[in-house]
Amino acid sequence: MANSDSQRPVTESCKDDVKTTGWRTNRRIAGEPLARVILLIALGCALAGAAPRAARKARAQAGTIVISGTVTQSDAFCGGTAPPVSMSTPPDASRPFPNKTFHLVEGATRTPGGPVLGRFTSDAAGRFSFRLAPGTYSILVDEQISPPEAKRYEARFVRMDEACFKDWWAKPYSILEVRASDISGLRFHFNHRCFIQYDIPCLQYVGPRPP
Repeated sequence: MANSDSQRPVTESCKDDVKTTGWRTNRRIAGEPLARVILLIALGCALAGAAPRAARKARAQAGTIVISGTVTQSDAFCGGTAPPVSMSTPPDASRPFPNKTFHLVEGATRTPGGPVLGRFTSDAAGRFSFRLAPGTYSILVDEQISPPEAKRYEARFVRMDEACFKDWWAKPYSILEVRASDISGLRFHFNHRCFIQYDIPCLQYVGPRPP
């Protein structure tokens, strides 16, 4: 027996139909093409969700202050042939420090195990910008988030002063006082010492140096 109109195989001449697996189904809903109906529904959902999201973002930013600045770095001269005076950019010149991450905790003291409120990272040009509610915050570097295990930072010819490290780890890298006005122009600088991977002042290089 022949297939009914609602259950016949799809053919190339069924231009007003949506192809399913081996069968066709009508592609119009209440006089509108199915694709158009789906598009209108999706657009309506997107518009309906955009307004609450914008409102939540505005509420989150209300009462917060913009904090911005730069992170720079330089390298110490580690021996060997001295660079010529004519060099336009000396090896120890300050330059942007990209992808440097800092962490924020509430208060002016470093409390072991205390909650971290957030973090910010410098961009390719060493710049950063974020928002905070008024208050006092401690800024920490990555090594102050990890447990204070001094030995993990040592290497061949690199030794840690453990008493120094304990004190350094417990003190914030910087204190940030946020009041009623935006804060700009902050600058955090790191001078990389010779043959030491981490920016921890308590590490010491005890190996040979280039002549």
